Amino acid sequence: MSNAHKNFSEAMWKNEPTKRYEIVSDLLEKYNLIGMDRDGVISLLGEPRDDIYSSYRCMVDTSIGQSEPREEFDLSKENFLFYSLVEAVIPDHKRSLFIRLDENDVIIGVYFVNLAT
Repeated sequence: MSNAHKNFSEAMWKNEPTKRYEIVSDLLEKYNLIGMDRDGVISLLGEPRDDIYSSYRCMVDTSIGQSEPREEFDLSKENFLFYSLVEAVIPDHKRSLFIRLDENDVIIGVYFVNLAT
């Protein structure tokens, strides 16, 4: 099977999480998540797994992020949604889509992140 990126579909994102990395680029091209509210993103992408990440720190991959290079977030102090893209390749690390929200639950940033405990 080819490693080419595929078209985003809500069904594939929600039902085949191990293939999210194949469709995330198309998702970000088709949908401007910045400015959407929490409910809109959850309707599109399904329920996130925020609960398991609250003790993590993350480093932002600025290839899509709107921040300074290598900005670090303390997730215990952030309003966020997380969607896993792939299983860990390096022990104790996960590649995820990090969606940052403001105090009104409006999306203010979308980033690829590597999480480390």
